[in-house]
Amino acid sequence: QVWTLQARPGFVAHAAMAPVSDSELLAVLKSLAQDFQHLPTKHCREAVSELLDKCVERGVELPPDVCKGLLQFVLGIASWRCVGQQQAMQWTCLELIACAGRAARAQDAANIVELHNFFFKFAKAEVKKQPAWKPRVLVLMLQYVLRWMQAASLAKMADAEGDAFKFAAVTGLLEALYSEMGRAGSRWTPRWRLKSVRALQRIFKCCPQALEHSVPWSKKADNLPAVLISAMSSQVIAAEPPSPHRATLVELYVKHVLEAKQPAAQSTLEAWAPVLAAMTPEEFEKQVLPVALRMSKRQPLPSAHSIPWMIILAKIDLGGHAKEILEPLAMEFLKDKEKRSRGQRIIQETVGKSTDAAAPVAVAELWVETLKKSGKTDEKQAGLTAIATLLAALPKGEATSAAEGLKRMADPKGALVKLAGDDANEETRALGYAALGALALRLPRALQDPVVTELIKPLSDKKAPDRARLAALEALVDVSCTVSKEGAPAWVAT
Repeated sequence: QVWTLQARPGFVAHAAMAPVSDSELLAVLKSLAQDFQHLPTKHCREAVSELLDKCVERGVELPPDVCKGLLQFVLGIASWRCVGQQQAMQWTCLELIACAGRAARAQDAANIVELHNFFFKFAKAEVKKQPAWKPRVLVLMLQYVLRWMQAASLAKMADAEGDAFKFAAVTGLLEALYSEMGRAGSRWTPRWRLKSVRALQRIFKCCPQALEHSVPWSKKADNLPAVLISAMSSQVIAAEPPSPHRATLVELYVKHVLEAKQPAAQSTLEAWAPVLAAMTPEEFEKQVLPVALRMSKRQPLPSAHSIPWMIILAKIDLGGHAKEILEPLAMEFLKDKEKRSRGQRIIQETVGKSTDAAAPVAVAELWVETLKKSGKTDEKQAGLTAIATLLAALPKGEATSAAEGLKRMADPKGALVKLAGDDANEETRALGYAALGALALRLPRALQDPVVTELIKPLSDKKAPDRARLAALEALVDVSCTVSKEGAPAWVAT
């Protein structure tokens, strides 16, 4: 009697009584394919689980027709029911793919090639049929591809590629998946994006030929999905010995992020983290920074998103490029209130990644000199905000290489003191006192008194605006917290 799926009590026990031949197993697959979509979830799990038990009993003795039937059933029918089900059913379907893969590996050369071609062409057809990709669907499809590659030893077959087997079948499926990632990946939650990235990383590890194909494909693509960028870059950067594709990834970053005409999605910017973290000082100086400076003027909106993340993710010493980064880029962002926080982040990251504090302080001195010539209120406020942010980001301590520069900035007749005490705009004066307070915190103890004296003046000045008086008081509180009880300066009592 042929074993067919019927939703009736006692079916499982009856099916387990007799071994299943090839013809009976094919009949089971045909019956399952017809009724699976209409069965209750419980019966679906039982049927798939029992099908797996029968395949495990047969081991690697499954003929090619049965392997094809299993692949058609899982990829074309069962996988869509697995999307909304628990992990148990998903695991069972993955094991069915593995059974077919192990059986394919035991076939002769002609059948192995035929089964490989069948799997990848059928999977590609299923990818094309899906009208709207959801995260669960893509992750499950990537897991099916990975399990087949592992069980059927695709990497060995690709190494011994001959006239019969062409790797184009594999690349065709991968390209179809990359296209779907680009259409929907930006709307996914971080959880599903991480799952898909990990699955694709494991595919690249299992089959290095797939990684070798992904880099040339990326050079031709107009839109790179964040999932592919993250998986591809992490594998290329971690390769030992160093992969020749590292330089290509830097070029792709310049093309798709810095030269983009539209702001890149946040997930895309974060996906380039491995490339930026491994970037050399020479690459940053010759390839990346010049393009960033040029595009900040041509495409200000996309640059406002990409450049701060470039500075944040870079792991090199930025002290030698402090003037190039801070003078044009940070100041332009600070003049726009909507971009001010990004400009401050650029300053903080640049100062924090500078091994020599003298370079950022030299830029601050240049800003102080620029304040003397500034006549517009927004330029003054941007400059004072930049100076306060830069000074606050400097490393604490008296013995720094920037002590001389800080001393020149503390000149009682300098632009900082003048703007804080005499400017007609209330907000400008408040920002000036905030900058003086940040400067006092970085000055050696012996040089603090002149700056603190200027901070005390608005407290006794009845004409001083309230905002300026409050800013000066907050700065004095911060400075006072650094003074010890023993040997306190005279201004503390004042």
